[in-house]
Amino acid sequence: MLNFCLSIFLLFSNQILAQSSREPSWVSQRQKQIRGYYVGFGSASTIGLSETEYKQKANESAFLEISNQISVNIYGVSKSILYEDGKTFNNRAEFESQSSSIAELEGLELEDNYKSTNRYYVLWKLSKKKHEKNIAKYAELAEEYYKNANISILNPVEELGYLVKGYESTLRAHGKVITVKTPEGNKVLNTYFPSRIEQIISKVNTTAINTAQSGKTGSALPAPLIFRAAYSDLISQTLIGLPVRFFAIEGEMQFQELKMTDSNGECFTTVTEIVSDLPLQKITAQIDLSSFKINSGRNVFLDKKLDEISSLRSKTYAMNVTALAAERIAVKILAQEGLPFGEDNFINEKFIAELKKLTNYTVIERALMEDVLKENEFNAEECSTEECQVMIGKILAV
Repeated sequence: MLNFCLSIFLLFSNQILAQSSREPSWVSQRQKQIRGYYVGFGSASTIGLSETEYKQKANESAFLEISNQISVNIYGVSKSILYEDGKTFNNRAEFESQSSSIAELEGLELEDNYKSTNRYYVLWKLSKKKHEKNIAKYAELAEEYYKNANISILNPVEELGYLVKGYESTLRAHGKVITVKTPEGNKVLNTYFPSRIEQIISKVNTTAINTAQSGKTGSALPAPLIFRAAYSDLISQTLIGLPVRFFAIEGEMQFQELKMTDSNGECFTTVTEIVSDLPLQKITAQIDLSSFKINSGRNVFLDKKLDEISSLRSKTYAMNVTALAAERIAVKILAQEGLPFGEDNFINEKFIAELKKLTNYTVIERALMEDVLKENEFNAEECSTEECQVMIGKILAV
């Protein structure tokens, strides 16, 4: 009787295990209907990837599917702007579509996941009610930022901050057309915010100082890279507290990237070390509009648009770089006629001491150099040709 009960228990246990390891139906169907939710399916191969990597790929695929179900943001803008320098005339007709960014999806919930031998599957969902509430919330925020921007029209930096946040809010409203009543009629905020940002940036005059310098690999640049910004409308004013980003576009250098203009409308960064040995290296300074965002996380569409606008007033600094020919050198001063005995050694030591102070070279000590040459049966005093000096360099590894 005991054996019979045990057999039934084992059979029942095996059935439970088989059911729990069975592939869910949503995996083969690649979808699942859940009432009141947007549902996204994602999958990724696990071969050659860490758990973090394959889960991230599958999650992003599911998020994108939800994003595409929600809406597609359409922007239609036709504008012509004459920039203050009188040289750049920007006439563009834009009609762009962009799926809701993953960064804009709030309230996502993990529904289920499953891992087969070599693939990972996942289901995410987003409540339609919660999403509608988020749309309403950001529509209200956009209107509030519009009001604050209007109050700040005498302070371009402050106004830019509200405009960028308002622009971000319209994107997070996922395609909802947000309008406000004005004395001139209804104003569509979805297009007003980017247009007004461009208008302000078009009236910003930027100046760069120390745009052409020379330096050596491994060393600092002699002068700071200075960026100056002023606003020219009815009256000219310096722009205080304007965020500026410095970034390398060619080469590699050590410097602080994020700066802010001071009471003179200036900021600067200092290149503390040139890392790359490219002969021509460049750094660009640009107004960092993305730093005004509500959410500091990456938003591909918004960041790209803001970068395009601010790039119209960017400045570039060029560095001509000479590489360090050698890190180790050897110095030997040869006595000429009329020089007192031993004076050449004294001059040699003084010369080496000064060379160490003024350069980054590692100088081989005179005594050590003579010992190495002696071991190799080489006499430096008899070496006057370039070929001979190259041979000494190889022996001393300099």
